[in-house]
Amino acid sequence: MELKKLDETFSVTPQVTPESIKQAAELGFAIVVNARPDGEEEGQPFSEELAAAARENNIAYVHIPVLPGKVDAEHVAAFADALDTVSGPALGFCRTGTRALHMWAMASVGRLSVADIIEKAAAAGYDLSDLEGRLQELASAR
Repeated sequence: MELKKLDETFSVTPQVTPESIKQAAELGFAIVVNARPDGEEEGQPFSEELAAAARENNIAYVHIPVLPGKVDAEHVAAFADALDTVSGPALGFCRTGTRALHMWAMASVGRLSVADIIEKAAAAGYDLSDLEGRLQELASAR
């Protein structure tokens, strides 16, 4: 599993498998958030398979299916609510980790500055320049 740590509370990774869920539990993650719609790509594990692996490994699991480039306010609210249900670090994933990262970034506005969010993403290997304007709008609205 290719983990990219954003901060002490959140990491992202590309697509996980049931075995990766077990590994996430062993690493101390409290929740796994799946941002991929089922059937997006051939061979991708279905959400129910991953949820079953999470139950077997006593780790919370939430499915928030997001189409590429389509993260909206409802997705971000569901993501924030999911993280509020556990105490401990969260692992988000999608095909590349970007949709999960975008939900984290938007949910983090107010807790972190936009500059800090962009810096943490860059340190993990993600470029959020395309999201910066939206993050600034969220910061102004809060």
